[in-house]
Amino acid sequence: MQDTEITKENLQWYIEQPIEMQMELFKHYVNMAKILANQFFEDEVRTKSGKKYSREKPEEGRYSRWGSNPGSIRVGEEKVKVRVPRIYDNQEDETIGLENYKKLSQIPLPTEELLKKIIIGLSQHDYKQVVQMASESFGLSQSTVSRAFLGALQITDCR
Repeated sequence: MQDTEITKENLQWYIEQPIEMQMELFKHYVNMAKILANQFFEDEVRTKSGKKYSREKPEEGRYSRWGSNPGSIRVGEEKVKVRVPRIYDNQEDETIGLENYKKLSQIPLPTEELLKKIIIGLSQHDYKQVVQMASESFGLSQSTVSRAFLGALQITDCR
């Protein structure tokens, strides 16, 4: 599979693979999420500024590719580093953000109520119930629970 652009054919290729191959690829879901995010970014940049190195520019060349910045997106409960392309608006003389990046950055965190239930369940050693409850809501990691617990301690520790 030489074409790295995500297309219907590439997704069909994945579906046609044996279940063992699909599972192996799924183990790398964070990297796959980054590939999808990069594709979302590239599609938006291409729509506004045209294909790379092409002289045919949409909107009479109003927008240009303008490097990239470091950024992050949420994959489950974890933040993942990504490179976010920039677009320069030649009419307004300013860089503009990508709508797709804004959307991916605004994926909501788990609610405070859910985090409280998880912390209480863990403190009472009710791990089985906590994992079952959390697995339906979001990906659970030791670091996530630890950060939430420390955050809750700081809020209640008012000296």
